[in-house]
Amino acid sequence: MMDMIPDDLKDGGIGYRPVPAGSSLNTAIGLARLGTKASLLSPLSTDMFGDQLTSTAALAGVDFSLSPWVDRPSTLSFAGLQNDPALPQFFDQNSALRTFAIEELPEVPDGARALHVGGLAFAAEPSGTTLEEFTRRAIGGCIISFDPGIRPQCVDNDARYRDRLERMFDLADILSVTEADLDWFDPGASLEGFAHHRLANGASLVITTSKENVYTAYSNLRTVQAVLPQVDVVDTIGARDFFLAGLLASLASQNNLSANRIGKLNESDTRSALTLASTAAAISTTRAGAKPPTKAEIVTFLKQSA
Repeated sequence: MMDMIPDDLKDGGIGYRPVPAGSSLNTAIGLARLGTKASLLSPLSTDMFGDQLTSTAALAGVDFSLSPWVDRPSTLSFAGLQNDPALPQFFDQNSALRTFAIEELPEVPDGARALHVGGLAFAAEPSGTTLEEFTRRAIGGCIISFDPGIRPQCVDNDARYRDRLERMFDLADILSVTEADLDWFDPGASLEGFAHHRLANGASLVITTSKENVYTAYSNLRTVQAVLPQVDVVDTIGARDFFLAGLLASLASQNNLSANRIGKLNESDTRSALTLASTAAAISTTRAGAKPPTKAEIVTFLKQSA
């Protein structure tokens, strides 16, 4: 996907600058910047934006060999076209991602420790069915991480999408939801109640984010909280994705990305993962555009904040 970022033109008009984006790409780049091997699975368009997307991924060290090249347009996301400047408008009819077909899926790679899925593709067809199928193929071979990233303006069919979310919640080992997600999916429900319900239905680790940017990690053993560090915010694009990249990178470095360990995290490992994740998200908001930090930058930030 390409984010079209508003830019002021010399003649007083407004232009749009294309910037590679999308939750999966952001998360993959965030992982790679933290020294964790990451591969991207997303159809790549042969249009003018496809090379820009792959160049950005390659520069960060992300492998995109699993992603098929297709003769369909890239999804475009424009900010500022609606009444709410923060609410993007997506142009993705017949796009490479939206029309992602099961026949275009690769094999689940040997040795993969985790599959992270989510984003607006789950709200559309056939992409939602395709990604759900790939998730099912990966079960048993690696940990499943799911972040719905609900965008109500992208939902074609509320009932079908809710059913898919329920199925994905049931498949996930690691589940991340925000208060905004829950306001749409189950209005009136509490984050804590949702987390305990999902744990009772098979999830090993549930991460919730409140509107006050309080992160809470729930497992069947304990509950641990962390608060987003205070920084001067420039841009929040990608912060949610970089939080998840930090979480997964930390769990991987702890050797906790396995079925027999993810639900048994001790308090120290849980807090360490939340700290790295929330710090990655915070640092990213101090920069214009979706630009995640390196591990060295996180270490420096934490030392200066101590």
